[in-house]
Amino acid sequence: MRQLGNSRREQYAQLRARGFPPTKAATSAGYSPNSSISTTLDRDPAVIARVEQLSCEHAKVRASRAEALRSVEASEINSVWVMQELVRVVADCREDRDYRNANAALKLIGEQIGMWSKSADLSSSGRTSTAPSPILSFLAAVNFEDLDPTPPPPPAPDAQTIATLTGRSTTAVET
Repeated sequence: MRQLGNSRREQYAQLRARGFPPTKAATSAGYSPNSSISTTLDRDPAVIARVEQLSCEHAKVRASRAEALRSVEASEINSVWVMQELVRVVADCREDRDYRNANAALKLIGEQIGMWSKSADLSSSGRTSTAPSPILSFLAAVNFEDLDPTPPPPPAPDAQTIATLTGRSTTAVET
């Protein structure tokens, strides 16, 4: 079914499909809060059909996103893996004397551990006064010389999963 011809009716149908109560959907679509238009719209066959169509589309998108999230969780992409890869990037960049990209990776590590947050409570020594995080402990234990220069391939989700998470079409991800 195509969109409804009247833009306010279309917006009403979209809001109803997303779960808005009738009165809230009507006022958000630009109808007067004192009118009983929501009752009229909820009885209109074209509006009913459009709400059902949009509801089905929303349900498919939600199911697709849930599946994509399960796929990402199953692939074990998490903050520890990302930090390990960033540490490898720093080591590789230093070895290649690519200090610009090494510093970029270090900046990402610093952001992850909250080093640049405005709310960080810094002592006179310049270190945070909180206990070291597991990530800081991990970084302190890393021996950069012992790192394998060829990191393992990341456990990447498929193109459809990425497209679903980013809201892009599959063809946009593959190109």
